[in-house]
Amino acid sequence: MNVKYKLLIGAVLAAPFLMINVTSAQQNPARATAQNTETTESTQTTTETQPTAAEQQAAVKQRMDKRKNEVKATVSAAEKQRIQKNCKNAQGKLSSLRGRITGIETSRSQVYDNLVTRLKKVSEKAGTTAEGTELNAQIAELEEMITKFKLDIAEYKLLVSDMADSNCEQDPEAFKDALTLARESRKKVQADAAEIKQYVNETIKPTLTTIKQQKTEEQEGTE
Repeated sequence: MNVKYKLLIGAVLAAPFLMINVTSAQQNPARATAQNTETTESTQTTTETQPTAAEQQAAVKQRMDKRKNEVKATVSAAEKQRIQKNCKNAQGKLSSLRGRITGIETSRSQVYDNLVTRLKKVSEKAGTTAEGTELNAQIAELEEMITKFKLDIAEYKLLVSDMADSNCEQDPEAFKDALTLARESRKKVQADAAEIKQYVNETIKPTLTTIKQQKTEEQEGTE
């Protein structure tokens, strides 16, 4: 067996796939923490411009209003007062959470992308064999899972970013609705990561093991 090919398969088989544990907002909306990571870019022919603070705030309010109309959660008078009283203090904790989620998004995306790159190298070596064809199909399925993860974590990031930038004292109902959606979005991200981990360990790795064993047998048969 080609030594580099053998090492490549071994490296993929040994790669760790960790569960993502994204810190969630606390159950009390008044003490919720969130991430503030929204970036907005508008590129013209040669000049890149950034939106003004007023434009950013207007965009946040528009999204918050849209979510409020979708969720339509009931907020009691007492709960409204709690949110109005404490949400600004909760928003002060957003920067640390922002860093954690951004770090997870970057590191996990890099791990997944590197994994796909290595798997494609293995599939190229495997060629048109049955196992190579099977691995190609599995890689395509994995890429769909990774795309879903990236979209879901981006949505989660935007939700908590809007919570951080919203005028929670003026519109506590929108703050609570965004919190509800953020919790649901966080669960999706965690489920995506778990699904990828399970698929790699239970479906892709057995295929790689089979390919490795067959290559070893082929090598021994020619000696």
